[in-house]
Amino acid sequence: MLSKTSALIGTTLGATLVLSGCGNVPKNQHEQALAEQQTQYEQQKLALEQQQIQYQTQQAQYASQQAEYEKKIQLLQEKIAQKPTPTVAAPAPTTAASPLFPPNAQPGHCYSKVIMPAQYQTNTQRVMVKPATSTISIVPSRYKNVTERMLVTEASQKTITIPAT
Repeated sequence: MLSKTSALIGTTLGATLVLSGCGNVPKNQHEQALAEQQTQYEQQKLALEQQQIQYQTQQAQYASQQAEYEKKIQLLQEKIAQKPTPTVAAPAPTTAASPLFPPNAQPGHCYSKVIMPAQYQTNTQRVMVKPATSTISIVPSRYKNVTERMLVTEASQKTITIPAT
């Protein structure tokens, strides 16, 4: 993989020099361009090597994990193979103190302990949240400006003499 990449970079570098028009550019610029391209090549080569190391490290980790899983699977399979076949135990003696059997258990009958979940029902009812209270409060007087017509003097008659002109 490394040789293919280095060959590709080398070919690209050579093609760039040929196509850049070597005769038209002064020698200083050629050397500078070549130095820049060599620097880029070295950086790319270094990055590729780091990626390869990282890839190899990951492969080693995956291989070790796979080996661990295979060991665990093998141990579990061995445990399953070593497990004895279940045998039917003799029924326990029926006593009033035994929680496994009902108090009136009959020999030869089968019993099973069944756990029933709690059952809930939704009811709507009226519940007093706060009791009624009475309070005495002082409410201040309220005033407003009102315009009214009021009688100041009653109507009256008066005789006035007006001189002739």
